[in-house]
Amino acid sequence: MSVQFNFSGLRDVYLQALKSPDKSLAFDVVNGRGHFLFMMFLSDEDEDMKDALFIYMRNTKRLLQFKTYGSHRNGNFTVYINDQERGALIRELKLQGGTGEFDFERFLEELNAGIPTRLNQAQKVEMLQEGIKHVPSIVDESLKSILVGPRRLTKGTPRDKTLRKLYLYTDYDSDEVDRLIDYLKATNMTVAWTTPDKADKAADIFAELGI
Repeated sequence: MSVQFNFSGLRDVYLQALKSPDKSLAFDVVNGRGHFLFMMFLSDEDEDMKDALFIYMRNTKRLLQFKTYGSHRNGNFTVYINDQERGALIRELKLQGGTGEFDFERFLEELNAGIPTRLNQAQKVEMLQEGIKHVPSIVDESLKSILVGPRRLTKGTPRDKTLRKLYLYTDYDSDEVDRLIDYLKATNMTVAWTTPDKADKAADIFAELGI
């Protein structure tokens, strides 16, 4: 029997993420001994993850994926949690033995209340760097992690899933990457990547672009 729950606390960070250069959200919620990493990926290119809420549990190293239903702009992020998923969420808490029945609904309400109302971009990038280990499809060709340099496009537009790698695989701070992505999109450019065995260091894209 599944439990229905609305993670309504996601609304503010969801709306913020829609306006962000990388179209994603990621943050930690700590509940007791449990550490829950929440992630959503909202680019049009994230079609295979549309409306998906990922929760990675750091203690048990388990990833759960839930389909979210309802009008997200209006704060409706309804999920259906089956018995196996319920058990996985509870195990993350590393509860000690005791008496009485665990109040799962109250636990979900506490998780929901722990969702921030605004994300710090630098902290979010740190969360995404962790998240890519568990959801590699958030970027194109995740094994290509060395920046080659900028490339001008003759057709199409830059892919968010390619530009998103600038947050994850370079040493630039998040503000610099925000500025760089805005510039690349405005000039219809993208970036090329290669594997570590084919390059020993990344290009300095700011120097190449002269910005």
